[in-house]
Amino acid sequence: MFERVAPGLVRYQRNRDFLTMRYSGGGSVTARVVPIRGSGGCADSDFTAFPAGAIALMVRGGCPFSQKAGSAQRVGASAALIANDGLPGRTAPLSATIFGFNARIPVLVISSQVGAELTQLAQAGTVRVHLELSVVSTKARAANVIADLPGRKSGVILLGAHLDSVANGPGINDNGSGTAAVLEIARQARRLHVRPKHGLRFAFWGGEEIGLVGSRSYAQSLSLKQRRGILGVINLDMVGSPNYGRIVYDAGGAPAGSRRIENAFRAYFAARHLPVEQESLGGSSDHAPFADFGTPVGGLFTGADDLKSAASAQRFGGSANHAFDACYHKLCDTPANVDVRMLGQMADAAAVVAVRLAN
Repeated sequence: MFERVAPGLVRYQRNRDFLTMRYSGGGSVTARVVPIRGSGGCADSDFTAFPAGAIALMVRGGCPFSQKAGSAQRVGASAALIANDGLPGRTAPLSATIFGFNARIPVLVISSQVGAELTQLAQAGTVRVHLELSVVSTKARAANVIADLPGRKSGVILLGAHLDSVANGPGINDNGSGTAAVLEIARQARRLHVRPKHGLRFAFWGGEEIGLVGSRSYAQSLSLKQRRGILGVINLDMVGSPNYGRIVYDAGGAPAGSRRIENAFRAYFAARHLPVEQESLGGSSDHAPFADFGTPVGGLFTGADDLKSAASAQRFGGSANHAFDACYHKLCDTPANVDVRMLGQMADAAAVVAVRLAN
């Protein structure tokens, strides 16, 4: 339950107005709402003079949801509300997961409309809300699926994609698209009797959406010799976005050898006169646990719910100032949400580059 109790009574609707973050704390809270300014909850200084026991209201952006919620909990907030930012395609509450700290307070993601309404009321006077969450966290078993196509010598190039989706959506672009690409590459490599110098390893990760659990567990389970045997990792996460960009992971700041993967993708697309953009690798997908151990990493991406710039629309077509994937983490992430032609391009590129790197 989530409702405004003053001024006036307004009961908000789950899915339309709010969603509970996975691994949120539970409890019954009635308290004043205090909007957080500055960097929106990304810095400790944003909470200067925050009244203990109040509910922190923040807006998406600048840092992960978990960081905002964790900061609110540390300063004594009784709950945290994180509003979507209201940009085109980013108005509804977004399914998100808390990871990196033990949440004891209720944490909701709310729509941009509800966020703006509460902010306006708080600026004019005092606004109080009531929320009641009964949460249960249980342990469940997930699995990775790993398959090897042996090469003529030791060492492998690993192609990976995550199997899971968020609870709020079917997950066909995120990440059925990447999973399908890796599976098809494996199927065709077997059918064509591909035998590169080094092997190909096909990895399907569990638990990515709850903190890269599957890939991290696998990477940590390897001995030093086994880690060194992985010559490079190619990650495919969301490679069929309908308002796509053709995005190659930027190797800047990544482990030594990552530039080779980036350059191989650039050369592949350049030879076909297909423009690309680059995007920082960051740590939000399954390449990250391998990068932490110094393994060369790279990958392909077609965009999530960030807005497509005018320059990107001119380069790739599509609609500027609209999300690359307006159905990111939503119920509408169905088969109709995938650009099959782009998915085919990305799968072809990953297959060719993986074999080239393995030779």
